[in-house]
Amino acid sequence: MYFWQGRKAGQDEKGASAIEAVKVSDRHGNAPQIRVTQGKEPTHFCALFGGTMIVHAGGVRGRFDKGDTSDGACAAL
Repeated sequence: MYFWQGRKAGQDEKGASAIEAVKVSDRHGNAPQIRVTQGKEPTHFCALFGGTMIVHAGGVRGRFDKGDTSDGACAAL
């Protein structure tokens, strides 16, 4: 199971996504979790989206950060 994190994700967002990945994994028979970081997406991850993954800017100000947004996309295969 993959979970993707934007390059500008704060520590609280990264922690929350990891916690949620564990919860989902537990519900589905302890599937292994694979963290994918924006800009370092492996080819096989991008292939899951037909070679195109669009990331919209967004986010919420975190308690530990001043808040920032992420945008980007997988390179076309």
